[in-house]
Formats: sequence, structure tokens, C-alpha cells
Amino acid sequence: MPQTTSPSALPLSLTAVVCWSVALFLPLAEVQKLGLSNTSYLISIGSAYRESEQLLLGLAVDLLALAFPTAVFLLLPIAAAPTGTPFRDHCLKLIGAARTWAMPEVFALSILIAFIKLGSLAEASVSAGFYFL
Repeated sequence: MPQTTSPSALPLSLTAVVCWSVALFLPLAEVQKLGLSNTSYLISIGSAYRESEQLLLGLAVDLLALAFPTAVFLLLPIAAAPTGTPFRDHCLKLIGAARTWAMPEVFALSILIAFIKLGSLAEASVSAGFYFL
């Protein structure tokens, strides 16, 4: 009898895809000081580096914070399929490779640390997109 995945694996993987998709486009955080406000979005985090002439850093951030996690989340529903499903084994290998470099949790932790550091300098608050990370 072939092994199958948990019956809850597919709904959970689809939920992860939906949450990641929402997190990409909702605001992550807002920082205010002296009446000025700045809102950040996950989808545009690498563009800030590229605009300040740091092209290589912008590319690295886009790959590690956007491309690799997106690949992992998009492959999860296929990997959650029962054993014997076409491309399942390939998806598991790709997820393993991309997961090594996908760092959304490191990104979320860095946002929290920045908020702690900004606490006395500016008013910072997390927005809806942060909770979907």
C-alpha cells in the first residue's frame, strides 16, 4: 500500500499560498515621525535598494525574500498530493533546495527588531500584511 500524505496537507498548503499572496500586496508596516509617514510592502522591498544604486543587494533581497519563498509556496500543493502523483517527487526536491534560501521568517524577525529599535525615535506599527507572513 503506497504512502499518502495527511488529509489536511492539501488544504493547509492552499491556505499558505493564499496567505503568502495576500502578504505580498498588503502593507507590512508603517513608520511615522514628525507628521511624515512611510508604508512598506513586501513586493517592493527590493526596489528600494535598486533605487539607491544598490542593484546587487536589491536582486539578493528579491530572490531571498520574494522569489524563493514564492516558489516554495506555489509548489506546496503539488508536494501535498498523494504519493505517485506526477511531479510530486520533483516538487519535494525543489522545495528542499529553495527552502534553504527562502527566508521569510528571517525577514519578519528583522521587521520586529527594527520596530524595537525605532520605538523611541518614531511611531512604528505593523500592518495587515505582516500578519499574513
